[in-house]
Amino acid sequence: MCKIYSFGYGGKKPEDVVKLVDRTGALLLDVRLSPNSRNPMWNGSSIKNLLGDRYIHARGFGNENYKGGPVKLHDPEMELMCVQGAFTQGVSIILMCVCKSHARCHRKDVAEFIHERTGKEIVIL
Repeated sequence: MCKIYSFGYGGKKPEDVVKLVDRTGALLLDVRLSPNSRNPMWNGSSIKNLLGDRYIHARGFGNENYKGGPVKLHDPEMELMCVQGAFTQGVSIILMCVCKSHARCHRKDVAEFIHERTGKEIVIL
């Protein structure tokens, strides 16, 4: 059964993400508005090099107010098609952002948005 995993990479290593993707067989959705990081190993291009087509930058799930203010997802409806495509193929998804805490990250909003439309279980990692 497909699931929605929520993963914050703060304090983790890229190898941890690779192990997680391998273990779950899931597609990693980078839900940052921009896939850039002050730490080059967490740039989208670096993660893409590690995971290949198992990595997607899902800009539509990014928070336009990431510097402060209420969460405003960029274009979640656009990204929902990708998620539904993965689920149709029997593939779970991992929502990834830097925030360690799911409860205080916009990943929570993204996970709930997807859950409301698909009924898939949310698993906080």
